[in-house]
Amino acid sequence: MSAGFQDFCAERVHRAGLEGAGAVVSHVPKDLLARTAAFLLLKDSTSNYGIHGERPSQA
Repeated sequence: MSAGFQDFCAERVHRAGLEGAGAVVSHVPKDLLARTAAFLLLKDSTSNYGIHGERPSQA
């Protein structure tokens, strides 16, 4: 049994959003996309350390 309404399917909405994102990303140069992903991963990791009161190792 799934949660939600009979006339609404979150999975379909999610898929439609992913398809739209894929269309946008396909027009972005690969090097720019890679740099952006690396930047966002670093920012997310830094934020997570801050939330948990930890410091990342300098390895």
